[in-house]
Amino acid sequence: MNTRTRFAVVAAAAALAFPTVSTLHAGQARFDLTGTWQGSIKCKGVFQGAKFPAFALTPTLKISQSGLNVGILADYPPGDTDDSYVGYANPDVKKPLEKGELAILYCGTDDVLGNEPTFDEIGRMVVSTKPPKVKATFKGTSIYSDPGISDAEVGTCKWKWTRIDANDPGIPTTCPPP
Repeated sequence: MNTRTRFAVVAAAAALAFPTVSTLHAGQARFDLTGTWQGSIKCKGVFQGAKFPAFALTPTLKISQSGLNVGILADYPPGDTDDSYVGYANPDVKKPLEKGELAILYCGTDDVLGNEPTFDEIGRMVVSTKPPKVKATFKGTSIYSDPGISDAEVGTCKWKWTRIDANDPGIPTTCPPP
């Protein structure tokens, strides 16, 4: 068997093994963020080239999780617009039921600045849970950009949340269609 043939055989074997490994990982034990959360999102940034005052948001977060997929609704008081996020859980290798990370994405985020909706946000969170108890926390950082119509804004937000109820609020784990 020549080198080129050997490479093709190894590449094919790796390609066939990848879905198996991925499927096994998806079915393994993992932390669960399902429930209602209280906490805050504290942000600071730049608007029109100048720093603007820091601000804090305190919506109630409602989270549903199915496998590794996570749906998040930032539920603001009546009259305010709610925000939808999706996430992907990454359980810790040693303590998958208790620790891990969560990548989040604001629904509507894309790779084209100025697209409607113009607001884009991504984040990385650290998760800690205590099954079967309700007790769980996550915290992390998100970055956002909002080019707006004529006034560009960019910022960083610190998230800090504690679960107060573990009942499933039924939040979709995929973004709604545009």
